[in-house]
Amino acid sequence: MPDVNVLVARPTVYDLAAFIRSFFDDANNAILSLDKIHDFTAKFNALPAKKQKTFFKKGRYAEQVAMLERMGKAIQEVPLPALSHAGALLQQASLISWQQVLQILQQTGEAKRLVGDISLSRLYEFDTAAIDRAYGVCPVPLYELEETDWQLFMEGRHIDEVQERLKALNIFQYFFPPPDQLALAIAERGFTKREEITDVVASAPAQGHPFGSNELVPTLDDVKDIIDQLSERSFVNEVDHSVKLTSDGATSRLKIKATPRESAVSKLINRFRLTLRLSSKDLWPRP
Repeated sequence: MPDVNVLVARPTVYDLAAFIRSFFDDANNAILSLDKIHDFTAKFNALPAKKQKTFFKKGRYAEQVAMLERMGKAIQEVPLPALSHAGALLQQASLISWQQVLQILQQTGEAKRLVGDISLSRLYEFDTAAIDRAYGVCPVPLYELEETDWQLFMEGRHIDEVQERLKALNIFQYFFPPPDQLALAIAERGFTKREEITDVVASAPAQGHPFGSNELVPTLDDVKDIIDQLSERSFVNEVDHSVKLTSDGATSRLKIKATPRESAVSKLINRFRLTLRLSSKDLWPRP
């Protein structure tokens, strides 16, 4: 249905993988040590009651506590069925090495404390929004919203402030994508012909995604000029009629390629490839 334009957003209330990543530097080190947990618990219990109350608010784990509070706020504010929350939680929790958990429980027997390590590497590497971005659905990370954000969005009065906050979360750009960033993303996705990149970018408004403001190059009236401007500013190189990202272009993409705005790129590319397939079929005479 080439004339149908659909915009889909899905709320993500919590993200266990993001929570785990806040504790560890990489997947190899994402290991839950039960020995360290016992030591931490003993030291925490030894603190005076007054320090215990402020420990998680101002101490080493303040960031993680704040994230949990944001997730709790999202669950409170979003009227999703409890089954939806449970299903998403079970999906993410299934990535924990439960075999190691069972082995630890079996080895413990009648001992008073559990001993051993549990790998969290699979959960660490899990991208909860990857499938959304792949199919052009905008994942809205509600667990990133602060208390003031909920007030701002619920009131719905200060539209300019709402837009700026959505831009900071890289959500606004899904609905109003910057054409220069689109061109850069499409080139990174394997489109090397200038004509194809231009056609995909130019198709955005017709697919329900009006252009936002450029972020890398000056605002241009003609989409065809974007690649020239990106080249002049060293974001792309064009060699032998092939457009490729430079190191500066790759760095710029790295900052935003895993954000909700990336879904618009996937949607445009998927529609473009579908259109090509449909067109190629029309070239062949039917029996």
